[in-house]
Parts: sequence; structure tokens; C-alpha cells
Amino acid sequence: MALYYFTHTKFSDVERLYESTKPVVSKNHSKADDVRPIGDRRRKWERVKKISPDCYLFLDGCYGDDVFGVSVWNPDYKGATQEEVIAFAPIKWERKPCGNEFVTIRNGIGEYAHTGRYQFIDRNLPTGLYFHVQNGKQFVSVRGGKRYYLPKGKDVPKSLYEYRKSQGYRNAENVETYPHDPRNAELVFMRVNDSWRIAQDEHTLPKAPRTLVNKQLKDKYKDDIEKFREYVFAIAPMFDTTSTNSGWHNYNWEQNAQMNTDYREACVEEFPDVVTANTGNMQLDTIPAELAIRVIKDYNSKIRYYLAYQFAIHSDIRTMQTEADAKRVKSQFNRWVNKMCGFTYVENCS
Repeated sequence: MALYYFTHTKFSDVERLYESTKPVVSKNHSKADDVRPIGDRRRKWERVKKISPDCYLFLDGCYGDDVFGVSVWNPDYKGATQEEVIAFAPIKWERKPCGNEFVTIRNGIGEYAHTGRYQFIDRNLPTGLYFHVQNGKQFVSVRGGKRYYLPKGKDVPKSLYEYRKSQGYRNAENVETYPHDPRNAELVFMRVNDSWRIAQDEHTLPKAPRTLVNKQLKDKYKDDIEKFREYVFAIAPMFDTTSTNSGWHNYNWEQNAQMNTDYREACVEEFPDVVTANTGNMQLDTIPAELAIRVIKDYNSKIRYYLAYQFAIHSDIRTMQTEADAKRVKSQFNRWVNKMCGFTYVENCS
């Protein structure tokens, strides 16, 4: 099925598209459904819908679609109301009584990626507006201007929410909460001559989550960590982790497999309770935090040797020569210990 990029410049272009597109009539769709595909008729869920002489919608078959929003997963759901179709449309064209033309662009629902929605918006934005995805966030820019953040929606249409709640969906009270404000996930632009300008307050771009260290917890093991670092810095440089064969990153797969086997056997001998609680997860790459802390505190534990090996293959300690190298490797050690021992946590800043 072909994907087409369109160059709708003004409201009259959308009017012309609607009037010139013959509705799809089949065993699945009656003429009353008024299914008018925007491009390839086999992609009939991507369609233009007329609400009034001054309002048209571009729909992509997702939440809020009164024809394709009813799926086999919700067979008894009667579909969105016209108010919801308008509120949740990916792209809405409007012409006000004064003659001003507006385009409203809406993101998908939920914090996961909405690849289909992104492609749909990208292919159907009016000339002079551009869609971007950067660092997992979505933006719309004006030609020659700035980018505006387009947040994702948090709620489904009220009709679908109430239906799912009545059916006992366990996540009905989670992402799909209600009431909502659809405007929280949209951007509105007004056409000015042959260009566009933002017609609403900008959304605040949320700050990225930060990984922080629980210093109070880490301080409890300060002396043990320092002694363990001295041990690791003495042992780790002795490991020869390179492969005798030219392979991916010159990595010694055979040695690593043997080290994992020996590590699990040592764990069974020293900490059988940890092994029982972490069955199937006893790999050097996924050391339980409880085990890591107990090993760091126990100077006589055999497992310290395997932890030193793990640090050797994930750091630059074997090539450390200068003071700058030593400083970098110490930082690597601190990050490694923080992660391995569960001293880190993520703080959402949005």
C-alpha cells in the first residue's frame, strides 16, 4: 500500500480533497459511513471527514475514530461520539467566521511510541509545517521558525473509557483515566498568508529523568567499598579478556562463559539463599544488589574475584597508564558499584 505525502496549503485544498474523493462502499462500509481515503484507497482508515462546511478532520483509525476505532478487541463498543471524533483527531482544519484558518495537530495516547501516528502527521501536515521526533519527544515547527513541543495524550475518549471500565479492564483507571483535557496533547496554528504561526500557549518541554545516587545508603558501606576498590584495582588489570580469534569487539566469549559458570557455582556454595531467590538470573551481567553488597562486605568471599573480572571487561582498567586514565577508571568504578549495588534511583523531573 502506497504512502503519499500531501501538500495542503489552505482550507480550500482540504475542501477540494473531500469533494473529489469518492466514498468507499463495500460489505464493511456503507455510503453513510462516508469513508473517503486521503491517499491510497487500500489505506481507507486514513481518511478525511467532513464535520461541517467549516471543519474537516484527517483521521488515522486510532482512538476517537467513529468507524475504525471500533475493533475486534472492543466488539461491543459503539464508537466515539462526534464531539470525541473532533477532540481526538490527529489533524483538524477549521475556518472561523472571520475567515481565519486554523490547523490543530494531536499526538497519540500513552507514553509509548506512536509510529503510525507520527508518520500520518508527517505525511499530512499543511505546507509550511514540519513534524520532528527528537530524543523520544515530538515537535512541530514552522518553516524558518522554532520547534514547538507536542506532548502525548494521557486519556482515551470518555465513551471508550466508560465501556472498558464496564468490562472490568484492569487498566481502566491507569493511563486511560477520565476526565481529561484533549488540548494538553495538541498544537494549534493559524494560517497567516502563506505561512503559519502558533495560536496557543506553548507546552512546557519536560526535563529528562535524572539518575541519582542514594548517598545515605551508600555511605553505610563507604569503608567496605574503598577496600573492595583496592582489591579490584589490584586484580582486574591481570585479566586477559581479549579473544584469540578476531571477533566482535575482540571479546573472549569462551572465557566469559566459563567465568559465569564458576561464578554460579561459587554463589551456590556461599550464598544459596540468594541463588534460590534469583533462579535463572545468576549471570555476572545481572548481579543481584543484595549479593553484591554482601560480597563487598566479605573480604574472604571467592565471588570478589568474579566481580573484579566483570569490572575488567566493562572498564578501561587494563589500559590505565596516566593519572587522567586513573581518574576516568575511578569514575567508571563508582558508576559500576552504584548500579550493581542498587544505590541509584531515577527521579522524574517533569
